[in-house]
Amino acid sequence: SSAGPRVLEKLEKDPALVIRAQAIETLMKIRPAGLADALVRASMDGKNYRPGDYRKGRADWVPQKALEALRELRPTGYAGKLLPLMNDAKDGRVRAQALHTIEILEARNLKKGRPFQERAVAWNQALATRKR
Repeated sequence: SSAGPRVLEKLEKDPALVIRAQAIETLMKIRPAGLADALVRASMDGKNYRPGDYRKGRADWVPQKALEALRELRPTGYAGKLLPLMNDAKDGRVRAQALHTIEILEARNLKKGRPFQERAVAWNQALATRKR
């Protein structure tokens, strides 16, 4: 639909948090081309963290909504793109959600029941061999 590009732009550029969060819900209904990439970008976009960098800040709702949408969308070959978030996000909730999203996208668990760090190492190893 012609709304797709406009709503993708809102997710990427709108200064209002509530509009960016709403954009994800709208995009999941219309599923335009480029949606998976836009969701990965939104999950890491500095606008969605305070202070503005996923490596330093606490996430607002957009990164978590973006990861939730990726779990629903299940695009192929996207797990590796979430490694920076799982490895480097300062916000522990985002690291945990990134790991959970990787498991859903890959349809398997590594080191199930083990602490986060061990599971993260296992995924880094598994996905490094595939690089993008």
